[in-house]
Amino acid sequence: MPCEHVRVITPGEDGMTIRAYARGLMHVSGTRFARMKFNNGVFLDGLPAYANDIIHTGQTLVLAERERPPYIPEPYALEIPILYEDEHYIVLDKPAPLACQAGSGRQANTLENAMAHRCASQALQGFIFRPVNRLDKGTSGLMTAAKSGYAHALLQEQFRSGTFRRAYLAVTRGVPQEREGLIDLPIGRADGSIILRETRADGREARTGYRVTEENGRYALLRLELLTGRTHQIRVHLSAIGCPVAGDYLYGTEEPSLPGRFALHSSLVAFRHPMTGEAIKIESPLPRELAGLVNQHISSAYS
Repeated sequence: MPCEHVRVITPGEDGMTIRAYARGLMHVSGTRFARMKFNNGVFLDGLPAYANDIIHTGQTLVLAERERPPYIPEPYALEIPILYEDEHYIVLDKPAPLACQAGSGRQANTLENAMAHRCASQALQGFIFRPVNRLDKGTSGLMTAAKSGYAHALLQEQFRSGTFRRAYLAVTRGVPQEREGLIDLPIGRADGSIILRETRADGREARTGYRVTEENGRYALLRLELLTGRTHQIRVHLSAIGCPVAGDYLYGTEEPSLPGRFALHSSLVAFRHPMTGEAIKIESPLPRELAGLVNQHISSAYS
């Protein structure tokens, strides 16, 4: 049985993040708290919670210490385009729809399983999938993964500081009123859901820069850059301004021509290599099935 720490939030603790409460008032070390998060042991009012979720008076916080059994992903024979690789990092071009990692059901047709197959075919031992940035199942494009825990921690520092750059291409239903701008709307979890996010006053800071590059009156092609990294940030922000990502079945409407996916593509990752100091910049063009929503001859956006 796991060891559980249960607390009911008092008025004086209202507004704190779970991380700040655990570290400051419960005196949980950073290592212990990280292990609780990794082992899915953080709950707020009975629902799985995140470290930066805000706690409120009367809520019940549970921190459970338990060991997660080792997980060895089953190899999945799916070829994934690799755009950069060295002894520390790999940048791959994820197709859609394809989940990054398995959930509690441990499905075997994920990107993690495909990378396990690749490593097995190369006779590499001790495979662990360590993504630095993640993409939703319905989003295609660039992801970076580390080959060691040390390499992962170094690049995660850049990710948290904002020096790890990520840019996206999106086709939206509707055209933004302004051709270029900054969407600065806080995002939080929708009440009663562990999946849906929404713009809300008590959410976390979220900023997305965008520029319209093509439009046909019904659809628009946008280049976007994430200035913060919230869950579903681009999808929530574009929906909030009345231009949801085409095919987004959570925040817009499905697109018959895009079965299982939506029109969002991770087109650029850029970072300073922590080991060599080299400036790494990798780009991926917009898939043709997405460009076709705007114009069959959208030229420079894809190859």
